[in-house]
Amino acid sequence: MLNKTTDSIWKEIKATVKRTAKSLVNADKAQATTQLEDFLKPYWDSEELFTHTQTANFKEMFGKYAADTNLPAKAETVGVKDTRNLKLFLHPFRHFNSQ
Repeated sequence: MLNKTTDSIWKEIKATVKRTAKSLVNADKAQATTQLEDFLKPYWDSEELFTHTQTANFKEMFGKYAADTNLPAKAETVGVKDTRNLKLFLHPFRHFNSQ
């Protein structure tokens, strides 16, 4: 585990995605949630892994997230892009684009 704060934030992001998927009221949000869930699926249980594996997984995930022009819009539609927690979670990975 990277640290308790990062793990808690990751769990909150996952909970938001799950909650949004269960309480869908419009087609745009449903589609965005499905696409975001599909993207997150390979990384879903990363907080349970050893630190070096977790770090590698999250670095890969945010590298792909930054490279995809559609994912930030999907995250915003679902309700995770502009949260304070996502910004805190991204902080340790802020250099992922440079490598």
